[in-house]
Amino acid sequence: MNCTAQECSTYIINGTKWKLTNNTGNRNYYMEFGTGNITHTRKTIDKETTGVSNYYFSPTFPTEFNPKYIGVGTKGKYMVMYSGKSKRHEVYEVLKFTSDSLVLRLDDDQKNYVGGFEPIRKYKRVLKSADGKEWE
Repeated sequence: MNCTAQECSTYIINGTKWKLTNNTGNRNYYMEFGTGNITHTRKTIDKETTGVSNYYFSPTFPTEFNPKYIGVGTKGKYMVMYSGKSKRHEVYEVLKFTSDSLVLRLDDDQKNYVGGFEPIRKYKRVLKSADGKEWE
C-alpha cells in the first residue's frame, strides 16, 4: 500500500487503523478508517472516548464539506473530515502515505479552532494478526 499525495484514495485507506505518534497530550489517539467514516478513539489511563467523522478525499482544496462524496471511491491530496458533533469540517493535506506511515497537515486557516494537536500529525499503522490481536 503506497500512494502519492495526489492519488490517495478511500479504497486504499479503507480498513486501516493508525496511532498518532507525535501527540503532545497525555493520551493515545487512534483513527480507524471505514468506507466513508473514521472512528476516533482517545485513550487515557482511566478513560476511553470514541467518536465518528465522515470523510472523503479531494484533488482540490475544498471550501466546504460535500456529503455526496461520503462512501464514494474518492481520491486526492486533501482529506476532508466532518464531525456531526461539532458541526464543522476539517481539511488535511496528505503529506505521506505508505504501508506503515501516514502524515497529515492541518490547513493553516483551521489551526485556531482545532485544538489539542500539532498542525502536522504523524501516524503509524496498527496491524492485526490472523487471530485479531493488534500490535503497533
